[in-house]
Amino acid sequence: MSVRTAILRTSSLKAPLSNSVCTRVTSPLTTSQLVRSSSTGTASYFLQNRNFKSVKGTKASWPIITNSALTQQLSRHATTAAKQKADTKQIVSAAANDKRKWVEVMWSDYLGRYPYVWMRDNCRCDECYYPSCHSRSMLMANLDLDVHPKSVEVKEDGHLVEIVWSDGHISPYPSDWLKLQRFDKTDYDPTKKLSKISWGSEFVNEIPTFSFDDVMTKSNALQEWLKGLVEYGLVKITGAPLELGVLNKLCRKVAFERLTCYGHDFRVESLFNASSLAYTSKALGLHVDLPFYGYRPGVQMLHCIKQVESKGGENQFADGKRAAERVLREHPELFDIMTKVKIDFRLIATDYIDVHLQEAQTMIELDENGEFKSLAKNDQVRAPYMNIPVEDVAKVYKAMKVLHDAIYDERNMIDVKLQKGEIMAFDNNRVLHGRSGYTVSMEGGEDSKSRLLEGVFLDWDEIYSRMRLIDEELRGTARL
Repeated sequence: MSVRTAILRTSSLKAPLSNSVCTRVTSPLTTSQLVRSSSTGTASYFLQNRNFKSVKGTKASWPIITNSALTQQLSRHATTAAKQKADTKQIVSAAANDKRKWVEVMWSDYLGRYPYVWMRDNCRCDECYYPSCHSRSMLMANLDLDVHPKSVEVKEDGHLVEIVWSDGHISPYPSDWLKLQRFDKTDYDPTKKLSKISWGSEFVNEIPTFSFDDVMTKSNALQEWLKGLVEYGLVKITGAPLELGVLNKLCRKVAFERLTCYGHDFRVESLFNASSLAYTSKALGLHVDLPFYGYRPGVQMLHCIKQVESKGGENQFADGKRAAERVLREHPELFDIMTKVKIDFRLIATDYIDVHLQEAQTMIELDENGEFKSLAKNDQVRAPYMNIPVEDVAKVYKAMKVLHDAIYDERNMIDVKLQKGEIMAFDNNRVLHGRSGYTVSMEGGEDSKSRLLEGVFLDWDEIYSRMRLIDEELRGTARL
């Protein structure tokens, strides 16, 4: 007898019976546990749950399964399974549990428990919920914390639960929406499923690169570009037009540019009496931009329109996450200082507007799980004053120096001389950028602007928003 075939025998017979007397069970049935049910005269059995195993060589004898009983059992089982598979959003039952003060809603593959007060607060009726902006209309002032159901009823062929509350209000709850609500760590946000991937000098040949036309015209290319920005903090676009305003158009594919003290956008070129060292031909140390803002821009983009042909003008990048990992591993006591002591930054200048901006930030910021979140380093705008005890100044400087050395480690840095038509986008909370000095070939006139990059800022909130919208477009991700 094969593994996939079994002959079921009666307890009184030693040899297999003919198929007219007993039932032959074969693949593709994937059920094997024999569960006894009552019958008169002859024991009747049906198969359920586990994979069937061969009974070859067994000394045990098996009771007969009557053809009619088995057929009925399997037919009912198959019908139920087909219905469940066909519509797992169809509610099987719903009932109030007054002892636990929640409503229990059963689907074929999930049991949901929904507290009374939460359900009343999230009523989906037109009076309590405004669907066009997915907003709650009900006010907290009108919420009774002791509200309870007078009745719970499944309607619309299992696709709606209707509750009549103790305050007389009637609330509908669509099945597909209700089933998505989980009081656990289930997260349907596609942006939360991405992890930051640290990198070093090897990354210079691995920077995710995308076509400008693709990003501007294809939703999947735009999504992949933004995904790479989240994961690596540094992505490149090629083939952009050699004109001003290109980054504004790219920003509008996501949302809009972040307005700062430098305006909606800015030009990185050598200027006289510059409002920033960036607007000179001097070398720039590795830094994040605008740490003097309490909420600094999340992403910066640089578009190369002109590039100096002489030596110099390379953009330098380093992964702050990789540097922080190294400091934690080699200098844990200094890492602790970096995450607790705030450094002051300031900007006093005249550009788009007159400003005197100042903010204090820790060198390294951790998230609620103790993982790297952001880094603040910009020696050009680090303030001369330090709001820390005088006896701690030397220790803080030691921490700053160790972090500096980790960032500038040759294993952590990359040099990229942007070519005309290339755009580099980077996470301004994570990736530090700098520039080698360069020489302007001519003095005066337009020709002196031998190196011209245009820049803009974006905020992460708008980036994550666009990624969710694209995910809904491409994959039909449901909204909670």
